[in-house]
Amino acid sequence: MKKNIFKICDVAYLTKKTVLSAVAVLAFAGVVSVTAAAETSNRAANIKSKGIFEFNNYEAVFDASDLTYLADEIDLLEDTYKTETVDALNQIGTYYMVDGTATHNADENTLPLENSNMLDFSAIKDGIVNSQSIPTDRTYSGTLPGTDEEVTGNSSAATAENLALGTAAWVDGELIVGTGGDNNSYYTQGYTDKQYTIID
Repeated sequence: MKKNIFKICDVAYLTKKTVLSAVAVLAFAGVVSVTAAAETSNRAANIKSKGIFEFNNYEAVFDASDLTYLADEIDLLEDTYKTETVDALNQIGTYYMVDGTATHNADENTLPLENSNMLDFSAIKDGIVNSQSIPTDRTYSGTLPGTDEEVTGNSSAATAENLALGTAAWVDGELIVGTGGDNNSYYTQGYTDKQYTIID
């Protein structure tokens, strides 16, 4: 089938269902060949068919320009989806580096938003899944209540006891509602220490 126009003759012996099936098969074959033999990122550029597929009798016409239009619309949809998704992830602290891996550090060599269409769908999925993960490579320093000694370490995921009563946070994809356990513990310890303080 190398010609620009394909005609099926003697369709008097074909049922309407057969002709419609032929149209569907050719359309599907065209789409599959575009996907399987893709040489560029632009779908329209990979369409090899030219001209019109024409079926007599039942007047079924399939124009190759329709494939080009469809390919352009799919490309636009994909680009829009990727850009909007990456923009949303950026707003909640998840970014992509130029190699396609996700990070929570905006200061790293992050991928510009306008280049989001370079990401494949697996990278988009990984970014969404890991958007609420806690980066354990972050460090902290400070003093604990009741002490003067400075402590340092790596960050860890919060638990319900760590949060004030009724406050909430997303931790590794799970909504955590605070019980105030740590606050109560520190309060009790402070009260106890005060009771045993000797005043001259």
